[in-house]
Amino acid sequence: MDKTLRIVAGTLVGSSLYVVLNWIPLVGPFIVGLTAGRIAKGRGFLVGFFSGIFGFAFLLFFVFPRWGISGNFFLMWIMLFWNFVGIVLAGLGGSFGSAARRRSGFSYQFGSGRGRIFGSRGGRGSGQGGEKKTEKDSIEAPEVLVVCPKCGGSNPDGASECDACGGAL
Repeated sequence: MDKTLRIVAGTLVGSSLYVVLNWIPLVGPFIVGLTAGRIAKGRGFLVGFFSGIFGFAFLLFFVFPRWGISGNFFLMWIMLFWNFVGIVLAGLGGSFGSAARRRSGFSYQFGSGRGRIFGSRGGRGSGQGGEKKTEKDSIEAPEVLVVCPKCGGSNPDGASECDACGGAL
């Protein structure tokens, strides 16, 4: 999906969710931002922030007048403050959602052997430099370390004394 289209889609989905989830204290707007930022995959804070702004505008012009909130000065100030906090939290959620989406290529898999193993990173099945890696090439044995009983330092397997304190292992 094109980057601009992703940003617009994230903002529209986020503003629609904001109208509904805004009423859940603190968590609702954050979830709105997470969703919008994850859809947009970039510019997370702005997408979450504008999702909150557009959702609040919908509430302000279409929902609040029907509920009679617009005529009550005290209640309107409470709603303004509530939505200001919600918009900021939607922006923060957008930052987290966008960051999580950019890092979603990092995955663990145990068992059947499809895809990436032991949390290795890279493009869809390809290694660095664009050459195709096979599953056999991507499996690396985990490094085994021995913990020193005296100082707690980690040492390579097979070492007879600790690198940090010199104690016997």
